[in-house]
Formats: sequence, C-alpha cells, structure tokens
Amino acid sequence: MKRLKEINNLYQYADYVEFYEELTKSKIYNYVDSKLEDIITDNSKGLGIRLLENDTIFYVATNKKYDFNDLKSFFYVKKEKDPLIFKDIKTYEDKVEVKFSDISNNEKKNFFKMIDKIIRDYSSLIKQVSIRLSEITKEIKILNSNQDNVKYKKYLTRLVISVVAEKKGKMVEHSMTFANKGGLELLSNEDFPSKVLDIAKVVIEKLSSKKIKGKKMPVVLNNGFGAVIFHEACGHGLEAEALKNNLTVFKDDLGKIIASDKVTLIDDPTLNNYYGSNLIDDEGSITKKVILIEKGVLKSFLVDKFNGFKLSLEPTSSSRRENYLYKPTSRMSNTYLLAGKDKIEDMIKSINYGIYAKEMGGGSVDPSTGNFNFYISLPYLIKNGEIKDLLEPMTLVGNSKEILKNVEMVSDDLKLSSGICGAASGNIPVTIGQPTIKISEILVGGSDE
Repeated sequence: MKRLKEINNLYQYADYVEFYEELTKSKIYNYVDSKLEDIITDNSKGLGIRLLENDTIFYVATNKKYDFNDLKSFFYVKKEKDPLIFKDIKTYEDKVEVKFSDISNNEKKNFFKMIDKIIRDYSSLIKQVSIRLSEITKEIKILNSNQDNVKYKKYLTRLVISVVAEKKGKMVEHSMTFANKGGLELLSNEDFPSKVLDIAKVVIEKLSSKKIKGKKMPVVLNNGFGAVIFHEACGHGLEAEALKNNLTVFKDDLGKIIASDKVTLIDDPTLNNYYGSNLIDDEGSITKKVILIEKGVLKSFLVDKFNGFKLSLEPTSSSRRENYLYKPTSRMSNTYLLAGKDKIEDMIKSINYGIYAKEMGGGSVDPSTGNFNFYISLPYLIKNGEIKDLLEPMTLVGNSKEILKNVEMVSDDLKLSSGICGAASGNIPVTIGQPTIKISEILVGGSDE
C-alpha cells in the first residue's frame, strides 16, 4: 500500500508519523422568506501529515499531490529503525436510521413550508423566518506509526431556525438549533411542531421584555444549553492543550476539590447519536467516557496523545479537529453536568430577588485567569419566589473557580443540547448539557446598562 510505504520512509526520520485523509460531502438548504432560496453542495478532499520529533510537531496539510521527500528536510539524522509491519485497517461507520437520500428535496421543501407556516400563523408581528438544513458526510482514514489504523464514515445533521419579529420599531430575533450525529431522524420527531411553535412564542414575548439594573444575585440556569457556562469557563481549562501551555487556572488542581460537591462533570463521546459523539477520535483511538470532576474533586483532564506524552498523562481518546487543515489536539465532545436530586420549584422559591436564565447565548473566557462573561438571551426576573417578567438580554460576569463552588442546587432534569465549539483545532460539533442548577451568587450585568 502506497501510504504505508510513505509512512515507513518518514518513520526512519521521525519518532511518530501520522497520515489523516479526509473526504467531506456537504449539502446545505437555505429556506428564506417562504421559499427555498438555494441548495449548496460541496465536496472537499485533503491530507494532513503530522510528524513528531522529541517535543516538536511538524504539520503539513494539502489537497494536491505532495512530494513526501520534502518532509525529510525537517530532520537532521536518519535513524536506523526496523520497518513497520502494519496491522489491518479497522472500519467504523455511524448508524443511520433515516439516510439523507431517504427524504427527497421536494419532501424537505414541504417540511420547511410546515415550519414557516407554524411560525407565521402564530402572529402577524413575525416578519422573517429563516431555515437552514446542513447534511454532512465525512469519510476519514487515519494511518500512523502507532498502528492505530482506521477508516471512519460519519454523518452530521444540523437544522437552524431563526425568527425576526417587530412591533412599534422594536425588532427582536430568536433562533433554535436541532442537531444530531446521524441522518435525518430529527425531522420525524413527534415533538417537533410544538418546539417550532415555542420559537414563535418566545420571539413575540421578547417584544415586551423589560429592563433592570444589574448587581450580584442568585441565578437559576435552565437545563440544556445553560451548560455553555461550564463548557467555556471550566471545560476548556480541562483540556490538555491549555495545561501544556500553562493557560489554565486548574493546572495544579488534579485530585483537589475545585467545585461544590453537587458538581460531577462528564465528557462522553460514546453517547449514541449526539452531535459531539464519535466512535473513534482523530488520532484513531476508540473513544471512552471521562469523569472530569467527581463530587467537586478534579479527577482528570482531556488528553490527546501528544500532550499526554508531553505532560506524562494517560491519553483519554479526546483528540479532535475540524478537518485535515488542522492538527488535532485535546477537545471536548459531549460534556455535561450529572443530574442531582433538587427540585426546580424549590430553587425558585428560595430566591427573593434573582434571575432565571432560561436560555444562554455565547460568551468568552480567559482560561489562564478563569475570568468570564456570558450572554443570557432569555433572562426572567425571580421575585419573592416566583418567576415574573421576561427581561432584556443580560450578562453573567464571574470566575471559573468561584462559579464551580457556588453551585448550590442541582435538579434531576438533565438535558443535552448541540453546539459548535471553536478552538485551536478549528470548529467542531459538540454537545453540552446540565440539569437546572442554582448559583448562589454571581454578578449580573443589567439590561439597562
């Protein structure tokens, strides 16, 4: 096999050689202003070559024919090593219940029409409905000098619905994302029409949102995407890439208490058909569940092979990349807070004045300090133990270590939501999740500021 011969040749110079071949096919449907605007198809193919020598990584990405002899110029000495005798390539493929081809373009168009009608029929104040469906098939082949030789065919589906409403010059927007690892199963979900109607209800409710001043107060974070705050403020700091670069506040905390005993944080790429799921990671290792924090104690980091070698840590099959253009590194997959036993109604009743964050937006964090700020897209006022008015969008400002220790209550309603995570190895599909939780105190930036 030609590739194996090339690996053997390079292995005489480098400590580790890896070839990552990829073929990606994508099809995107854009439905705007009650019509199918376009269908965009794209195919891309390329090769990423990674060489390791002592503590140095050499990486080359190409979509053209490449002279591998050029790579030998990186090294000074040819080593006398026995040639590799390669094992068989193992083959993996995601299970798909509804293939992309099982539903015709006309059926998809009618599905978009149904969504558009449900939303527009709710209120004449709704001015625009945009729908975007992405279907992605990715075939990868990984060959390396560690004998982790695999082929993996995976499928990703993502549907984004965005709605704009206007009243007396005030314009608001609300969106919802549905995504899974696999085919078009989400289109046949029985609850889908009611979820679509919820988008319309929320965007109209936003037209009457109110403003308040910010201050430190208790906050209840809703289940599902509320976990973005743990993904950003905590999760990235538990990736070995941050640890290697001394860019995490958790660098000296392995085995120590870093959170409330209510907090158990899991990263599990083996979950069936979630957006961040994978059968193998991008170094060819079979994926596995990792307990990051257990009852407040830091148990593990997410570790890829290279950073594991650098840091003397056991790899956790957590290596990921967007595509062949990026060298892989440690990244999250399906990251979630384990369910507790507290009740949501008890959380709300315990608060005289605070915020119920029904939906979170994005945010930013400095992993070296743990300081963060996050956007609450749907904040509700809690007053005298009851949820009251919807407020204008607000911010949460705090520190990673503080918020982990301020988790006071954790409910039993665990929910997982999909997202896209951007970091050193590109934008990758992830899942984040949590039950509804109560933070005893955090600085809330006011909606009138």
